[in-house]
Amino acid sequence: MVWVDSDGRVFYDCRISLVVICIMDLWKYPLDSQVCEMRILSYAYPESQLRLKWSDRIRPIDRNMDIRMPDMQLIDIRTGTCNGTYATGIWSCMTAIFIVEREMMHHVMQTYLPSALIVVISWFNFWLDVDSAPARVSLSITTLLTISTQANAVKLALPEVSYMKAIDVWMGSCMAFVFGVMIEFTICHFAKNRELSRSDLRPTIVDSVVNTLFVGNQDIVDVVCLHFAPTVVRNKEERLNSKFPRQLIQVTRRALAWTRSLRNLRGRRVANKIDEKCRFIFPISFVVFNILYWSFYILLN
Repeated sequence: MVWVDSDGRVFYDCRISLVVICIMDLWKYPLDSQVCEMRILSYAYPESQLRLKWSDRIRPIDRNMDIRMPDMQLIDIRTGTCNGTYATGIWSCMTAIFIVEREMMHHVMQTYLPSALIVVISWFNFWLDVDSAPARVSLSITTLLTISTQANAVKLALPEVSYMKAIDVWMGSCMAFVFGVMIEFTICHFAKNRELSRSDLRPTIVDSVVNTLFVGNQDIVDVVCLHFAPTVVRNKEERLNSKFPRQLIQVTRRALAWTRSLRNLRGRRVANKIDEKCRFIFPISFVVFNILYWSFYILLN
């Protein structure tokens, strides 16, 4: 619609619907805020024939507050000019800068909170018995696969970019914590078996003799252990005539099994100590990571 005033002023009114593209920097996604710029200029008339400028009102661009984007919030609209000088002359240009901020609560409920709960669930391994290998491995693998599936779902909802995003740091760290639980179980299992094979826990001479002499249903074996006196034995006759202290040890099959059980308990004690320390190390580390993560990305905004 066109209005022509008596003083020669022409008022032209039209409605234009535009679908514009905003190039976003997603390295802080989903804790990011974006700056989208829109330029309006003429490619047919230079500034000498057409001069573009915004209205002198305080807010030249009005917006409907009832219309909201599902995942973004419009923070501010800034207007200005962007006149450019080219080989053909000076061309008038107007610019509008839209500052939008991503709604964080949606991502907290859909991504951050579930992944944090998965990490917490993986810590239940530290309270399971070290001999419950199937239960601990199943829980670790289940949590690791769940966090991997969630990370892939987040990636599918975003365009492919060549840099790391904030959500990638979070999901990668959560995956590292869950994987660390699996590594901790491996260390516990190795420490338990290693304790049994250490030199000070190897079968003694008495064990070797008992294993050799256990034949049939024989239940008691008498093993004579000679403890030589500190005196020096000079000749064969003196050695034969000397009275060396002797100690008679009765070793039963039940005693041998009890000894091996003690060794197994010692290995379990080492593994349990590792579990007890990890019950505090992993939660404290995760809390410290959260403090650093949220402080870094929120302060950057």
